[in-house]
Amino acid sequence: MVDTSLYRNLFERFPQRGRDRKGLGYNIEAFVAVLTLFVFALGSLQSPADVDWTEFQTEVAAKDAGYVLKETGTLDELLERGETGSIQTAASTITGDQLQVSGNVRGLPIGEHRIGFHVNDDGIDDFETEQVSGSCEGELEEIEETTDEDVMKTQETEHGVHLYIADADPEVVGDSEPEENRYDSVWVDNGTQCQFAAADGPYYMDEFFWWGDGDEGTYYDIEHISEDGDYLTLYEADQPVRFKNTAGSSVNNIKTDVRFDTFNFSKPDLSTYDVLVFRREETLELIENNEDKETEVLEFLEDGSVLFLVDLEEDNFGDPGDNFMSRAGLEWLDLDWEGNIEGAGFSDTRDSRDVRNLFEGQNPEEDVSLLPGGDISSGDRELVYAGSGFYDTTPWNATNTSAEEIEEGDLPEGVPESDCTDENWNYWKAEFIFPDDEYFVYGSRLECDDNIWSMSIDLDKNGQIEDEQVLLEGDTVDVDGREHHVVSHLSNGADFVYIENQLIELVNHRTEFPDRDIHKFARAGYQEEYEPQDRELLSAVIYWLAMEEKQFGPEQTAATTTTVVGGIKNEVYMPYRVDLRWER
Repeated sequence: MVDTSLYRNLFERFPQRGRDRKGLGYNIEAFVAVLTLFVFALGSLQSPADVDWTEFQTEVAAKDAGYVLKETGTLDELLERGETGSIQTAASTITGDQLQVSGNVRGLPIGEHRIGFHVNDDGIDDFETEQVSGSCEGELEEIEETTDEDVMKTQETEHGVHLYIADADPEVVGDSEPEENRYDSVWVDNGTQCQFAAADGPYYMDEFFWWGDGDEGTYYDIEHISEDGDYLTLYEADQPVRFKNTAGSSVNNIKTDVRFDTFNFSKPDLSTYDVLVFRREETLELIENNEDKETEVLEFLEDGSVLFLVDLEEDNFGDPGDNFMSRAGLEWLDLDWEGNIEGAGFSDTRDSRDVRNLFEGQNPEEDVSLLPGGDISSGDRELVYAGSGFYDTTPWNATNTSAEEIEEGDLPEGVPESDCTDENWNYWKAEFIFPDDEYFVYGSRLECDDNIWSMSIDLDKNGQIEDEQVLLEGDTVDVDGREHHVVSHLSNGADFVYIENQLIELVNHRTEFPDRDIHKFARAGYQEEYEPQDRELLSAVIYWLAMEEKQFGPEQTAATTTTVVGGIKNEVYMPYRVDLRWER
């Protein structure tokens, strides 16, 4: 037994009531510490032999370091700048180089993401070149001093402006013969008559540039330059550049690293991209009419994400499984709109909240004016829907108020029997026409005085009624995948009123296809040029498609882990979670 008289002297040494509360707190902590020592020493309580105090100290140090990183604002600041690697340095500083940290970040648009915009064949241009002669001959000092090869220029012009081709980087060599130089750069004489500013070049492979004079011209992406400079292939890139300018800015003051590019199916490896963007109906037809291309898209979706910017019609769906969009799990709604399509709404799902934060974090100045581009449902909870307006789902209701009386002996098995003996109807039968099929419904009068009726619907069309299909006024029933509310008309029939979502989706999405696991898929209506606020919304969707866990530090298996939950609060509150792995 422990002699408790030893503790009485400890109590007598503590301050009395009325002393400073802060001092009292410190004295209580001291008392608890001393008391613990006495319990172990005098009570003969021994620490278990298998306790690894080193591991315990590591865990405490890790939790303390994570707490300090968060509470000092260091973690928020590093995440805003996208400097996840600096978390290692900060953690090592706090722990005195005792612990090394790695981990991952969830919920923020940080990390490098590469977005590929598909270009149809009509957006691919080949240009032949020739040696410079005549105009500008001998006046290209800015270009000639960068190369030992002849400077070439395009035979064609864009709004009177030539392109010049040079070998500006001697380290870039030919594919077949290493000793051969390769033309690798483009210069643009943007109406300056042989004078080149820094903005005129050089531009290298996979870089965007403006070819034109003043406001007249086109953005291009350099896809290929022949080794001897006799021709080059350019992809038209006006729309990708507009998205690049929108999505290249920070989100909620968080530095983003998003690279935009163009591609065609001739590109050998699409896995270098995180998100593929397909545009226009012609691209969808190209994929649907070529099994190899559709397979390539589906294989990409296993780890990457895809955005279709395409207007759809009912013909794009047909029978389920007949085309890409129906195989993706999207559904055509043969319904009319009511109200106005203006603004953007977001649901309470995590994906929709993420898109909302990414959108509002760009601080849009105007309301969204994006159109749905087709009456389509994702079959999931809405990602982005029209802020005003809804579908008229009246055609999905099923009504029959002309039920016919039937005798008890004509009832299918399972319909409740009526105990009523008066001369009124006790049973009825009526056919109800739903959007996808027709079904017989049977009514049975259960309460004679209160005139309460049940209804039974033969969904299996097998002449039998299961117990769980017996419905009363106010019940709901799923018919062909749609929830309906039951409204009784007593002996005359009933109404089955569709009660599910009537919202108009501006952006359809799927995180899984029927019978296929995918990463993320989205579709929105196509416009040649979107309004700035609509482009900001679609940029938020692209961020969401690309966003995943950002890993930092070496991959390691550690017994000690900590989790820090916080949020970046600037224009909006953007929550994040950092999982840290520690080891000595």
